[in-house]
Amino acid sequence: MIFNRVTLNFFHSVVILLYQTILKDELTKQWSFMSNLNINIFGIPGVHGVDANIIPAWHHTLGNPDISVAVIDAAIYTSHLLFNIDMPTSSSLEINVINKENMKSLSGYTYYHGTFVCGIVKMIAPKVSLIPLSLSESTYCDIPAAVKAIEVAKRSKVRIVNCSWGAHELHKELYDSIHNSDILYVCAAGNNRVFTDKKPYYPGCFDFPNVISVAATNNRGSLWLPSNYGSQISLAAPGASILGPIPSIDNKSFTYDSGTSLATAHVTGVAALILSVYPKLNPHELKKILISSCTKLPDLKGKIQSAGIVNAYAALIEASKYA
Repeated sequence: MIFNRVTLNFFHSVVILLYQTILKDELTKQWSFMSNLNINIFGIPGVHGVDANIIPAWHHTLGNPDISVAVIDAAIYTSHLLFNIDMPTSSSLEINVINKENMKSLSGYTYYHGTFVCGIVKMIAPKVSLIPLSLSESTYCDIPAAVKAIEVAKRSKVRIVNCSWGAHELHKELYDSIHNSDILYVCAAGNNRVFTDKKPYYPGCFDFPNVISVAATNNRGSLWLPSNYGSQISLAAPGASILGPIPSIDNKSFTYDSGTSLATAHVTGVAALILSVYPKLNPHELKKILISSCTKLPDLKGKIQSAGIVNAYAALIEASKYA
């Protein structure tokens, strides 16, 4: 059977509609995907044009399973409904999985943070191959474990690595591992209201063409108050009052949370959408596209390098110039 462009566009529209129907309740509460939905977050009305412009980008792509994205984080609760909507998996990697039987043993951020971060990437780019790599069951960043995870990602031909963690100390092993890599590393700016020009936060502050650092903004278009800032931070993304999946007995619970970790996941998801359409882009080109296509916001001027937030639709248009 021969499919013409009109037929393929129709099928793609049906897939988008199906995905939006499955996550209807969640998407209507997610201001970061398209804020002209007039979403109020805890009584605070959103401002038009300060979202990541995700939903319009879906008319280009929902992702490509040939593009592999690693999320290096705490363990992921993969039994959640969100991770079972047409999610490609990798049988060649050891993935930390938990189930209902040991849910009672969970405490703190053991699985919460990783599940939430991975979930945001999944919501934005549902058809890419998502590879969760667990650091540890701790809330703290384990740099040696992160380096090992990066080496696994390299061997697995991953194109993007999400790093929603970091440290102020410079670790040579982490420096070398990321520097000698043909992968885009999307890194959290940190949540300590620190001026990173004076106190860098790694790996986000590594001055490499394959590293992009992400600050967080709110639904009013302002820098989220606890977000780190500085000229080494590449761009921002929505990170305040973001809806994401959490471990739960019913396997389908969502809640709101904030942080540069969630902003980072937005940029990772957008980068995955870009590579899904333009897979020949290298990490340097991908970084340039994300920064040059961002939406400039007055409150970010003088606080971060680009003075803007990620814009998925604009990034796809910008990427077409490299085709």
